[in-house]
Amino acid sequence: MISTRTILLTLILGLLGLATAPLSLAGQEPGVAGTILLRGKPVSIRWSDGDTFTVMEGSLKGKAARLVGYNTLESYGPVHRWGSWTGPELMRIAYEARDAAAANIWNCKKQRKKDSYGRLLIDCPDARRTLVSAGLAHVFAYDSEPDPADLAAQREARLEKRGMWEKGRPENIVTNASADETGRVFLRVVFTRTGKTEVHHQRRDYSPCDAICEGPEVSGSCMLFIPYSQRYKDQPVCIQ
Repeated sequence: MISTRTILLTLILGLLGLATAPLSLAGQEPGVAGTILLRGKPVSIRWSDGDTFTVMEGSLKGKAARLVGYNTLESYGPVHRWGSWTGPELMRIAYEARDAAAANIWNCKKQRKKDSYGRLLIDCPDARRTLVSAGLAHVFAYDSEPDPADLAAQREARLEKRGMWEKGRPENIVTNASADETGRVFLRVVFTRTGKTEVHHQRRDYSPCDAICEGPEVSGSCMLFIPYSQRYKDQPVCIQ
């Protein structure tokens, strides 16, 4: 069993190394190799960001997985905005979260259900608490109640202005801006005080790169609208 002290020390050393890495290379990286423990057995995976990975071996090989209870920022482009952060700066935090997740071997458990994208749902409590404590992730309760200990860790990270909270502490964060089959845009919004999420539908049409905001400027957040088909291919100029 990995001690909390060892986890935090490894995380800090990893982040110090990331501080000197060029931001321009981040978007070109295909993912980072890592390992988790499922039922006590090591499984090779590849982290695409701090809350998703692909299984690289065994009976689940090729399956995409989403970790539960927390969310990291989008890494397909500089789409997030709040406080005095720039989009590229927050994208850098997304890659720090991915590399911090890959730096340790976490004890995890596969849940029976899948998410709306058909991905496996995996619970890795130590990874969740470590990333939230470092300000590299935020609590994200979807169809479940948030862990009170996770919320306490997030409150401390916000007060200490760690990670994503250094240049702004929004009361709500837009985590996804997508369009349904009719073209209507909807937002997934998480409330940072409670960790709970809601879907907000938008009445107006949006074009790629339009900023969609929730809440007052001083306590809300914005996200660039990028259709899913353009997030990884034929990207608009604003996220290249």
